[in-house]
Amino acid sequence: MRFFCIALLFLTIFHVSAQPTTHLVATVNGTVHFEGGTGVEHVTVRVKNSTIATLSDAQGGFQLPNLPFGHHEILFSSVEIKPTSVKLHVNKSTHSVPVQVTKAILDLAEVQVVQKTEKREIETQGFAVNVIDTKEVATRNFQTNELLDRTVGVRVRQNGGLGSAVTYNLNGMSGESVRIFIDGIPISTYGASFSLNSIPPSLIERIEVYKGVIPAHLSDDALGGAINVILKKGMSNNLTASVSYGSFNTLQANFSGTHRNAKSGLTVKASGFYNYSDNDYEVWGKFVRNILPNGRYDYVRARRFNDAYRSVGGQVEVGFTDVKWADQFFIGYNGSSDYKEIQHGTYMSIPYKGRFTESESHVVSLNYRKKNFLVSLSVNAGKNLFINTVCLPLKVSTSVLFLFSIARKI
Repeated sequence: MRFFCIALLFLTIFHVSAQPTTHLVATVNGTVHFEGGTGVEHVTVRVKNSTIATLSDAQGGFQLPNLPFGHHEILFSSVEIKPTSVKLHVNKSTHSVPVQVTKAILDLAEVQVVQKTEKREIETQGFAVNVIDTKEVATRNFQTNELLDRTVGVRVRQNGGLGSAVTYNLNGMSGESVRIFIDGIPISTYGASFSLNSIPPSLIERIEVYKGVIPAHLSDDALGGAINVILKKGMSNNLTASVSYGSFNTLQANFSGTHRNAKSGLTVKASGFYNYSDNDYEVWGKFVRNILPNGRYDYVRARRFNDAYRSVGGQVEVGFTDVKWADQFFIGYNGSSDYKEIQHGTYMSIPYKGRFTESESHVVSLNYRKKNFLVSLSVNAGKNLFINTVCLPLKVSTSVLFLFSIARKI
C-alpha cells in the first residue's frame, strides 16, 4: 500500500512538471536607433511567422505584447533603413531589445507624376468629342471656322468671303441638327449679329466638338451634334491685341484684357473685335456673263461689288473673383452689330445694288459661380428661356442673360 501511494505521488509530480510552457507569454520592449543613438520612426517591427507586429514611435521605441515563450526572430524594415533581424529566446515575462540599424541608400531610377489635361479629361468622358486647342493659333491670322474645318469629321462650307452664310457638317449631319454654343449658351441667344467668325481665336480657350450624343448641360435638340466654344476666363492681369490686313481690303482686329485687385477681388474684363472686308474678289462661271446685243452670252471674269461686310462687338464684365461668397460674380454687357451687303439672290444672274442687311444685339448678363454647394444650376434668359439643372455635389453655377435685338433689311 505504501509503495502504491509513493508511485502515485511520483506520477502526479512528473505529470505537473512535464506540462509544456507555451501558454506563458512575455512583453518585448526596445528601441530602433542609428549608430549615433538617434531613434528611427515608423519602422515596422514584426515577429517572423506570426501576426504580432507594431510600428516604432517618434523616439524609435516599440513594444511587442503577448509574445509566447520560445525562440523567435524579430524583423525590422522601413524605407529609411536596411532590413534587419534579431533572434531572441523568450524565457521571462519582459525583455528589452535595443536594435541598431543602418540607413538605406535609395536609388530611384524614375518618379512619374501623371495628371490628365483638361482636354484629355473631356475626351474620356464617354462622348464622341474632339477638343480643339487654340493656343498655337491665337497669335496668327486664323478664323474660328478655319480651325473647325481642320478637325476630323467636321466640314465647314462657306458660300463666299468674310460674312457669308456658313453651314456646319458633323459626320454627315448639318443644318438645324447641329447647334452652336458659347460657354454652354446657345449662340442664338446673343442675336443675329453674333457668329463664330466674330470671335477671334485669341479670345477662345478651346472648342469642344460633340458628334452625336451631347452632354446634359448643352440642353438643346441637337440630334447631329454640337459645337461648344469656351472663352478664356483667366483672372491674371493681362492685355492682348492683334491686327491683320489682307486681300480684298480685309481688316481684322481684336483685343482682350483683365485687371484684378488682389486685395478686394474686384475684377474688370473687357474684349472686343472688328472685322471688315470689301469681298471684291474675282468670280466666273455659268451666271457670270454679259448679254450681247444679238442675245448671245459673253462669259467673263468679273470682280464682285456691293458685297462688303462689317461686324463689330465688345464685352465688358465687372465683378468679383475668388472671394469668400463667390468664386466668380460678374455683371456684364455684350453688344455687337453686323452689316452685310447683298449683291444678288440665289444665283448671280441678276445683280443688286444698294441692298443690305443690318442687325445689332445688346445682352446684359449676370453670372455667379460658387463651389461647396449641393446643386449646379444654370439659368439662361434671353429671347427664349433656358434652364439647365444638373445634380452635382458641392457646386452652384448660375447665368442669367437678357437680350435686346434689332434687325433691319433693305
